[in-house]
Amino acid sequence: MEAKGLVEAPPTVLLVSNDPEAAKWLEAAAQGLQVRQVAPRELDRSPEWLDAAVAVAHWRSEDGPSALDALAALRELPVAERLLLVAEAGDPVELERLIAALQPQAWLPDPPPTPSLTLALRQALPSANPGAGARRGQRPATVLLGVSAAIREVLDQIRQVAPSQASVLILGETGTGKELAARAVHEQSERSSGPFIAINCGAMPETLLESELFGACKGAFTGSERDRTGLFEQAHGGTLFLDEIGDTTPSLQTKLLRVLEEREVRPIGGDKTRPIDGRIVSATHQDIEESIRKGTFRQDLFYRLNTVALRLPPCAGVGWTSPSWPSTSPRSSARRTPARSPSARSSSTPSRSRSSRATCGSSATPWRGPSP
Repeated sequence: MEAKGLVEAPPTVLLVSNDPEAAKWLEAAAQGLQVRQVAPRELDRSPEWLDAAVAVAHWRSEDGPSALDALAALRELPVAERLLLVAEAGDPVELERLIAALQPQAWLPDPPPTPSLTLALRQALPSANPGAGARRGQRPATVLLGVSAAIREVLDQIRQVAPSQASVLILGETGTGKELAARAVHEQSERSSGPFIAINCGAMPETLLESELFGACKGAFTGSERDRTGLFEQAHGGTLFLDEIGDTTPSLQTKLLRVLEEREVRPIGGDKTRPIDGRIVSATHQDIEESIRKGTFRQDLFYRLNTVALRLPPCAGVGWTSPSWPSTSPRSSARRTPARSPSARSSSTPSRSRSSRATCGSSATPWRGPSP
């Protein structure tokens, strides 16, 4: 007999938060959706996530590192494909740490503007993106849309640059979100299904950095007990992000130039070269023009890295709010962590940045070097 009068229950939004007041702003934005709240520490023993259509991870600085670790467990659940992040914008170090760890579909400041959160929830619902995230391992690309005109300009320029194969040099002060911009370039590119690998070139000695980038053969140096694949090879089909490229030594710059010119790499201790196929995105907080004038950075390497220069305004590290990038990319585009690589960052490793003011402009134009 056909059942009558049954009304389908509205989708459930899972709120993962320690804040008892958080449910109020979520319910105001949910517009009829069911809201269930669970503390991060209880996530692994709570059944609420089983039927959740969307998850909202809420983090405050007072929650501490333990809450961050607990929130990271969301990535292992099916609802991770439809995850929103609400977090304070005051400390970009923690913000970038959270975005890297959770890989959310969108980030909103705490407390979130109700219209922006409503829009984000609607766009995250499976019914709003038929087929998106239906297969395990896929999710919409991370959304980074700023309120200010400067941020919108940056993102418009990223959209223009991303589909090409051009090398991109990201210029900006510490704390302007250079790694977030690099990830956005990758996720909007045709290489989004490949790996996104980030390494901080200024965080390790030259010899170790060379081994990380180019790889090493067994017996190449003391303690080298097996062949090691370098990051240039690991980034095959994806993007290699060379953070703080301006901090590299002239000796290493020469080797990098050769790799970029020949599109092949020779592991340390090896006698054969190997082809590479990864897009190079690099970044620096240094005044690269001044470095070239001083002779501490090779101008010919600069030309190879700088097909397009993306200049981030001082405010780029804060103020990202509403969703607008509807494209999808496989979760495999998340950063990978090479074995024993202290500076090749995984999704759970923080990037350096500091807060800054949101009153600035930006530009992303080809730059051919310092003026004579």
